Amino acid sequence: MNTKLTFAILAAMTLGLTACGDSDQGEPTEQTAAPETSATEPAGSDMMDAGKEQMDAAKEQMQAAKESAAKAGDQAAAAVAAAARAMGEKGDEMADAIGERSAQMSDAVSDKARAMIASAQDYLAANDLDSARGVMDKLNQIKDSLPEALKTEIETLKAKIASMTGGDSAG
Repeated sequence: MNTKLTFAILAAMTLGLTACGDSDQGEPTEQTAAPETSATEPAGSDMMDAGKEQMDAAKEQMQAAKESAAKAGDQAAAAVAAAARAMGEKGDEMADAIGERSAQMSDAVSDKARAMIASAQDYLAANDLDSARGVMDKLNQIKDSLPEALKTEIETLKAKIASMTGGDSAG
């Protein structure tokens, strides 16, 4: 893109120098009268036409460069939009995976709590209150992360242990 602009500027400068003439020739020793030209002689007109053609060519090159830059900008915007869409889709996939993993972990904690409740009930059936209290202490630590149904079972077990020991020593 910069190359086209550089060429356009160089062409304009060349045109300017050509139209003005070469300034390095020095001063003539004698000035001569300029030959009279008739309106039918195209010498100056040819230079003007050539200059116009070069200017038109430079303008066309500049317009082409401008259109190329606009096209490149549109392509870059499309690429950014595509990348954003891809990131959004990937983010949705990640959120779904995290939600699924969280549900699996929650299910695992609930399963572990059910096993611990069953273990505490077995200890109570065997009249092993110390072991039942130990399991209840662990259940109380994870109770806040459990569903309401399991919290209710834990509270029921806690009351049962308290009634068997004669007080509220289960936590």
